[in-house]
Amino acid sequence: IVGEALVDYEDSLLIESGVEVHFLIGSSMTVSGRLVCAGAVGDSVRFMPHHAGAEPGDWAGVYFGYSSSRSDIRHTVFEYGGSGTSYPYSQLSSENTSLSIRNSSIRKSGSYGIYGSWSAEIFELLDCAVEWNVGTGVYLNQLSGEVRRAVVRHNGYNGFEVGYSTLVMDSTVAEDNGGSGVYCYRVQPGTITNSSMVGNGNNGLQVSGGVGEEVVVNGSSLYGNQNYDLYNSSQDDVDARYNYWGEATTDSMNLGDNPKDIETIYDYFDEPSYGMVNYAGWITSDSLVVSIISPPENAHLPSSTVAFEWSGRDPTSDPNSLEYSSRLDTVPFSAWSPDTSV
Repeated sequence: IVGEALVDYEDSLLIESGVEVHFLIGSSMTVSGRLVCAGAVGDSVRFMPHHAGAEPGDWAGVYFGYSSSRSDIRHTVFEYGGSGTSYPYSQLSSENTSLSIRNSSIRKSGSYGIYGSWSAEIFELLDCAVEWNVGTGVYLNQLSGEVRRAVVRHNGYNGFEVGYSTLVMDSTVAEDNGGSGVYCYRVQPGTITNSSMVGNGNNGLQVSGGVGEEVVVNGSSLYGNQNYDLYNSSQDDVDARYNYWGEATTDSMNLGDNPKDIETIYDYFDEPSYGMVNYAGWITSDSLVVSIISPPENAHLPSSTVAFEWSGRDPTSDPNSLEYSSRLDTVPFSAWSPDTSV
């Protein structure tokens, strides 16, 4: 692609599995109609620079804007886009349209990995990896977002930045980012479950804004972050029950009465004008967070030999502790096999 490629209103573009879309420096794609990337397991669609020795930001990005049709991205790799100096700035940008991204990888952008805004339609990110982007991994503003089984790590700034939106996040890893793992402001509501916010350069989960925040984080892991594991500078309480906070914080919670000032939590006890963090029901051990990249969920597998690929973190550091079970798609279904170590 040289310059700007355009998928115009009411037009559709289908890119089949195995296709590579090459961009010259500074080139981009604008989708005002519908884009379908129909990659497959082991045969992804790829968006990439045309030249060898690529660097983040070598091409501009793909912009989805003001379309009445939903674009669907499946098993697709986007890399080295997001110039940050020319529109659409981000490697993937979505504005006032519906976008579904599944089983895909967005990496090594020169700015944001994904930038979504101004949409009454759903934005969904399922079974994806967003990694090694210079700026924030995923930025969502004024939309309804669903994120499940995503791995967002090693981004230069925040893993997620979510503002003025509704958010459902489950079984997602937001780790080892330069800023906060998840940064929420004016999120109404936001629900985070079974996820991991560990080892980030600022806070694990940061909640800010005025009155009206509705953030819930349950069944998750928050520890080992540079500043605070949970930072609440909103005026509302945060429901942070049933989480794992790391050994040192767990020891502190177990000692004496609660609630109290916890060193790794910033809230009312640090600044009385802010809301409290309800950390009741804390759990005493970490949980494994694994996002299956392939095969896709509920896949019908055609052969007796299957290769599983996943991205996640095993807190025990013992690969033999990861277990799986299977059953045959017969009529009726076979029984689940005994748990087997990888």
